[in-house]
Amino acid sequence: LWSQEGGLPKGTRFDVAGPSLTLSAELRTRPPVEASSGLTALVPGCGRAYDALALVEHGYTAVVALDLSPSACEAAREELKSSGSAVADHVEVRCGDFFAIEGGETFDMIWDC
Repeated sequence: LWSQEGGLPKGTRFDVAGPSLTLSAELRTRPPVEASSGLTALVPGCGRAYDALALVEHGYTAVVALDLSPSACEAAREELKSSGSAVADHVEVRCGDFFAIEGGETFDMIWDC
C-alpha cells in the first residue's frame, strides 16, 4: 500500500493518524521516563512513526523507528519533521528488515502494535 500510486493517505486503512490507542493507554498508566535514564526503544513496522514519537515524548532517550517500505520511511521522516515536537530528532528512522538488525544492538523496549 505504501508504494502504490498515491501511497497510504494519512488516517486510512491501518494508518490511524496518531499513536496507537494501545500505546497511548499504556503510557497513561506509567509516569514519564526521566530524560537521563538513557532508555531506548525499537518500533518495528513503524509506518509514520507516530508510536516512536509518543515514546520519545514520554521520555525515552532514543527510539529507532524501523520499516521495510522505503515509502513508509519517507512518510515517517516527513511526519517527524512536521510534528513540531521538540524531541522528534530523538527518533531515528531506518529502512530495513526487523529480522536483519545487525548483532549486538539492544533496546530496553520493543513496541509492535
